[in-house]
Amino acid sequence: MARRLLGESAADAPLEVEPVSVDPQGREYAWVFSGGENLNLQLVRKGLAYWDRNQAPVDQDLSRAETQAREERIGIWSHVPKE
Repeated sequence: MARRLLGESAADAPLEVEPVSVDPQGREYAWVFSGGENLNLQLVRKGLAYWDRNQAPVDQDLSRAETQAREERIGIWSHVPKE
């Protein structure tokens, strides 16, 4: 599902990648945009990714998006018991 969302977004407009950091294991973190839309945020909002608090600890948009996805129990949160 995440692959489909990204594929559809890439078909509509070129991807813009803004590098953020590289973690100790060599993984690269970046913001990805398509047509001005933040795809990172869309993935979290649809429950297809989680908010990495280590990489974006104060990002309120990601925090709200993950909270909403958890509450609606969608995507990766669909089998997580309610708190």
